[in-house]
Amino acid sequence: SPLDCARCGKPASLQCPKCAQLKLPREAAAFCSQDCFKAAWASHKSVHTKVYSLTSQLSQEGWKYCLKKGRTRTMELPRFDWTGPLRPFPISKMRLVPDGIEKPDWALDGIPKIEPDSDLQKRVEIKTPEQIERMRETCRIAREVLDAGARIIKPGITTDEIDRVIHEETIARGGYPSPLNYHFFPKSCCT
Repeated sequence: SPLDCARCGKPASLQCPKCAQLKLPREAAAFCSQDCFKAAWASHKSVHTKVYSLTSQLSQEGWKYCLKKGRTRTMELPRFDWTGPLRPFPISKMRLVPDGIEKPDWALDGIPKIEPDSDLQKRVEIKTPEQIERMRETCRIAREVLDAGARIIKPGITTDEIDRVIHEETIARGGYPSPLNYHFFPKSCCT
């Protein structure tokens, strides 16, 4: 099928030779002319670096496939009666959270200890103006983190790469990254 130039969107007839060698998706490696390819080279070459970095991570960090709803992991591609060409991508090891970031009680084992027995399970708490302001600050930070994740979304990006960006952006803002929700403890909110 005809491809569009990754830089200008015109019909493409050339492909980046390095991308072809690395067997990368043709969509991000197609160009309409040598001039377009040269003009895009400064940003396009980063794709090659990402692949090299990904390959080294696969071997050094021990990426594994997720099984049993995340409870176990394996280096082997799971056996399954595949119905199409889509296959799971190995996920990276668990990302670390610096010691300086406050962690919820369920951070180690995923089981909340305080919340199930909390008074707030049975009543609605009326927030003070200070609590409302802290919530606004938390929401603003969450929006910034989500925007950072949205900026990297493009064809070919893995959800693991998006997760890495969200994790790093959350930590950079003093929050605890979690797949369930985000806990932000910026200094301006906690004092």
